[in-house]
Amino acid sequence: MLKQISLTLWGVTFLLVLGVGMLRAEERVTGEEAEKVRNVIESYVKQDSTLKGGFLIYDEKGNKVLNLKYDHVHKGVEKTESDEYFACVDFVDSNKNTYDIDVYVGKKGEEWDITKLVIHKVNAKDRLKK
Repeated sequence: MLKQISLTLWGVTFLLVLGVGMLRAEERVTGEEAEKVRNVIESYVKQDSTLKGGFLIYDEKGNKVLNLKYDHVHKGVEKTESDEYFACVDFVDSNKNTYDIDVYVGKKGEEWDITKLVIHKVNAKDRLKK
């Protein structure tokens, strides 16, 4: 009986530690820092769209290049454990399909760089969930 209680307590402790670690995986960013990240993302998307005639991104699941039109950057900005920031950005294609793309931003000194683009949702359907 004592062994069973000990194993149960160990399991609960493990789950609590795991849960706290997962909470740290992403951290909400606010204020000037969040505004800067949104501005970096918006500038990147607008400049890239102007240069290429649309925002081009390769869709691995669809095995094609998408040509999207920028709509807006969401207000919410998150920071990952690896000190990258990301925000969701909404786009639409010529067929009126909507795309929510997570745009990741890294900072080295005073320089900001786009580090990764992830197609998160298509027509509000989450593509990251397995």
